Amino acid sequence: MSSLATRTLYSPSGRWLYNDAEQRAARYTPFDVDALQEIACKSVDARHCTAFTKIAEGSYNKIFLLEFDNASRAVARIPSSIVGNTHLSTCSEVATMQFVRDELESRYAPKVLAWNSSSSNPVASPFIIMEYLPNPPLQSCWYHIKGAQTGHAMSDICWLQHSFTLRKFSQIGSLYFKEDVSPELQDRPLYLSDEDNQRPSAEKYRIGPIVDREWWRGERRNIQADRGPWPDMASYITAAARFAQECLSLGIDTNSSFARSSHEDVPEIHRLLEKCIAIAPHLAPPDSSLLSPLLAHPDMSASNMLIESPEKPSVKCFLDWQGAIVAPAFMQTSIPALLAYTDGVFELDSEGCVPPLPEDIDQRPTDEQEYLRLHHKLLSRYRFYLAQLPQLVPLHAAAWRYPHQEITSDLPLYVLRCWADGPLKLRDALMKISDPDSSAVPCAIDFSPAEREAHDEELRARVRYQGMVEKLVEYVGCDGQGWVEEERFEEARRAVEGVARQWDDAVGPFPFRDGSWSFFLN
Repeated sequence: MSSLATRTLYSPSGRWLYNDAEQRAARYTPFDVDALQEIACKSVDARHCTAFTKIAEGSYNKIFLLEFDNASRAVARIPSSIVGNTHLSTCSEVATMQFVRDELESRYAPKVLAWNSSSSNPVASPFIIMEYLPNPPLQSCWYHIKGAQTGHAMSDICWLQHSFTLRKFSQIGSLYFKEDVSPELQDRPLYLSDEDNQRPSAEKYRIGPIVDREWWRGERRNIQADRGPWPDMASYITAAARFAQECLSLGIDTNSSFARSSHEDVPEIHRLLEKCIAIAPHLAPPDSSLLSPLLAHPDMSASNMLIESPEKPSVKCFLDWQGAIVAPAFMQTSIPALLAYTDGVFELDSEGCVPPLPEDIDQRPTDEQEYLRLHHKLLSRYRFYLAQLPQLVPLHAAAWRYPHQEITSDLPLYVLRCWADGPLKLRDALMKISDPDSSAVPCAIDFSPAEREAHDEELRARVRYQGMVEKLVEYVGCDGQGWVEEERFEEARRAVEGVARQWDDAVGPFPFRDGSWSFFLN
């Protein structure tokens, strides 16, 4: 393989309309292609690899299809450094997939053929080699199927969510094979109940440090800190706040132009983190069943679900278990991305029902008809999911009845990104949680009327700004980080330059300038 072809495998596809060099460097992932092929050949009893093709990539991985001389095929995943701790992430991802196959159902996760979490192995990078599944993703037909076809997919999604509730763990963290955690953690039980700890899996697996990248990104990976496992929700949230304080004290990212915060924000961020620590012991819901640590899939999007066929879209396998964590049931009940409806074209009425289509729908232009019918269908699916879940996964329904469940579940994220994304989201969460008019949480913290008024004004300004950014993204045809396909780069760059000349800086800074905020670069 030529050096140019090899570099193409290492490098990310596409371009970024701002911070391009930094984004590409963060995703550049060198590895020994020949060594990976040799290991893959052994895993499928082949002599030679006849084809090696990059078939997909995201910010965290590159995915390759390997074909062999014995007609076998396999898939290889190479993680990028954006993951944070690629060693622990790989260990946990493999253990999680095997646990799902052992304890839930074998079809729920792909079979791992070979793996190594070290960067000093012959491949010179962590890797996972898995079975190849030729099934199409649900994404290929999700917007077109209807009726019973939709029901096939939704029932499989709900069944996976229900399956997660059957195994309650002893701690909060991430799953590992027993031999991959410290001796001290090996001595701790896997499950919460004595009965479950008699299962074979109780000897095979353990809970170890959390692999969520927010605890490991950038220079954070070098900090010695409490990354779990933790015994309860209060310990988890408190540890996140203490970790954020430590990063701030050490100056991690405080000079980065890619962050939204400035040095003037430091005192407020410290105050917010102290408020978070103060309120942490009061956030647990009174229903003890919602506190048991459960596993959940980290990214239930349609692209991560392989189906039998577009005609019968029952889910045959769930992909991408990287970054999975074990957390309180209360915090593991998010609506799958493909079923959540937040576009606002239609909204549920006051009784939670889907409104009818406009009476003149048939008289509208064809493209508008298709647009409205699609959004009406997506809202109807969301409503059906909400209606069915109390029977299919009652634990989720119980969690949703608790005030501010979603905000509380996202609190660790807001804490760990309070410098990168600015204090607004963390402040907003704490204000809502502690609002005496709408919260069940004892008021361990408070904000003055003046603080709340100033926050509301800042929040309205951010919403206006975000709306402008979303219009820019739609107009240019890129993703939220400014990524476009290579062949569209020059066209999109010219479009960005045109918008930049007309941008109203009173709304906020133009987002697509080098050095601007970026989710992945801070």
